[in-house]
Amino acid sequence: MNDVAQRAGVSQTTVSFVINDRSDISISDETKERVWEAVNDLDYRPNAMARNLRSSKSQLIGLISDEITTTEHAVQIVRGAQDAAWEQDKLLLVVNTDGNPK
Repeated sequence: MNDVAQRAGVSQTTVSFVINDRSDISISDETKERVWEAVNDLDYRPNAMARNLRSSKSQLIGLISDEITTTEHAVQIVRGAQDAAWEQDKLLLVVNTDGNPK
């Protein structure tokens, strides 16, 4: 984010406000345009882990199964769960317990 801020000539806070579309903060259209141009030029991607830590939300959906590796339709089950997670901008975490209840 620091690189984006330097390129756009603004603070990191301003970059954060623009990227997160903060409507409660007044930022000129010209500044927003410079920030988005820098984001695109630098191919900036927000750090998902940092965002999750700040929001105290993991954005993960867990799929726990005792026999996912031996289930006939496992691929379809996992793919369906993954698609549903992606529709909600979440990631799917799959865990196979191998029948161990712990």
